[in-house]
Amino acid sequence: MGQASEWSHTFYGLMARRILGLPFPYSWHMGDRDRAALKALCATNGGRRALALLEINEDLLAEDELKQLVLQDDTDLAHGAMIVADASGMAELAMKLDRMLDHYGIDYARAAYPIPHWVPNGGFTVDRALVYAVMRQESTFNPKAVSSAGARGVMQLMPATARFVARRTGIGEGSVGELVQPESNMALGQRYIEMLLADGNVGSDLFRLTAAWNGGPGNLGRWTRDGTAMQDSLLFIESIPLSETRDFIERVLANLWIYRNRLGQQSPSLDALAAGNWPGYDGSELTPVEVAEHARY
Repeated sequence: MGQASEWSHTFYGLMARRILGLPFPYSWHMGDRDRAALKALCATNGGRRALALLEINEDLLAEDELKQLVLQDDTDLAHGAMIVADASGMAELAMKLDRMLDHYGIDYARAAYPIPHWVPNGGFTVDRALVYAVMRQESTFNPKAVSSAGARGVMQLMPATARFVARRTGIGEGSVGELVQPESNMALGQRYIEMLLADGNVGSDLFRLTAAWNGGPGNLGRWTRDGTAMQDSLLFIESIPLSETRDFIERVLANLWIYRNRLGQQSPSLDALAAGNWPGYDGSELTPVEVAEHARY
């Protein structure tokens, strides 16, 4: 159990930490090394241009400037660009730089779990942390992502699913054009989450929700017929025959708990799982955020 708790970005590692009474190990604030990197970026013409462009809401041009700085093959500049990217909601760029700089021993939790500047059309109707958790796993926040199966956008919706949700909810048309727009994709995606949560086979359970999202509601129906597997939540995961779906459940749940930590929220689903129960989705997932996730650099 103690060894498992060291894997603090994983499903079983986080569960082990909760069982052992250990806190989340992440720091969501800048350290001295981060501040030095940001200072180095601000000393360059490109860095100053990027910050000036952000001040006038020219985010795309600012992102281009940051990408040019990264091409200079200077670790400090890339580090500084990562900090600015995260603070400005450039989630895809922040994650890319975090993974690149991990090889240099640079750990910046905010960039590993970035918060995008997009808001779904009509606002959030489900837990933001859950939406971010799915986006991080599905597309690493790439609006142009297209899977081999044809799923599209930041939440990787299949066009047929998007059209179905649009017809049921009246949100847009579910067109391919809408799916490449993050705000539309997120709106359709969170509505689909709500539809799955209302499904009798899901029953507001996060394991079954993520299983249905990845493997399909039809497959979930077949998997839940195994009475033995349904007696234990972890056994249910391990009984799923699709390795992709098993991995998806574990990664999205880990993402969810880490995002809720960043947002200053509790994780009742993690508490439930640590106590041997099923991890449910409930109204507390919509707790107002009071932590400065929009804190600037």
